[in-house]
Amino acid sequence: MRLFTRVFRQLAGLFVDDGLLALFVLSPARLLASDPTKLELEQRYTNTVWPFLETYCITCHGTEKPKADLDLSAYSTMDAVVRDHPHWELVLEKLQAAEMPPEKAKRHPGSELRQSIVNWIQAARRYEGERNAGDPGPVPPRRLSNAEYDYTIRDLTGVDIRPTKEFPVDPANEALLARIRQFRCNKIPLERVLPLRQQHRQ
Repeated sequence: MRLFTRVFRQLAGLFVDDGLLALFVLSPARLLASDPTKLELEQRYTNTVWPFLETYCITCHGTEKPKADLDLSAYSTMDAVVRDHPHWELVLEKLQAAEMPPEKAKRHPGSELRQSIVNWIQAARRYEGERNAGDPGPVPPRRLSNAEYDYTIRDLTGVDIRPTKEFPVDPANEALLARIRQFRCNKIPLERVLPLRQQHRQ
C-alpha cells in the first residue's frame, strides 16, 4: 500500500495523506452506490435487456449488413443506449406495436418479456430526463437575425436607421424559428455585411 501510495503521488503530483488518497480512490464506487436508481437500471439492462437483444434482435441488427442500418450490437451498456435517443425511440415504438421481431423471425419473445423491455426503456428515459432537468444542452453560437440587429443598433444609438435593408435577406418569418440554428457566421455574408457595418459606424 505504501508503494502504491508513493507511485500514485508521483504520477498525479498529489501530496495527500493515506486517508484522503483512499477516499479519492474509492469515490467512483461511492458515487455509483449513491445513485441506486442508475445502479438498478444498469443491472436490469445487463440481466434482461442485453440478453433480449442478443437473442431476438442482433441476428438481423448486428454488425454485418444490419437491416434498416440499425446495429444494436453497439449498445452493450446502458450509457450507450441513453446517448442515442432517436434510435431507441424507434426500438420502443417497434416493441410497443409488436412489429419486432417480425412475424417471419424464428424466435419471438413472450408478451411479459417484451413488456419488461418496454418498461426498461421508458424508465431509462424518465431517469435521464429527471437527471438532466433544467439543462438545455449545448447552445451553439449564432448570428443575430436582421430584426435583432436592427433593434440592437436602435437601442445602442437611439436612431432607427435599419441597416439590414442592405444585408442578405433572412428566411421567411414563419421558417425563422425552425432555422434559427442555421444562423451561422459564414464567409459570404460577412464579406458583404462588414463593409456595410463600417459605413454605418462612420
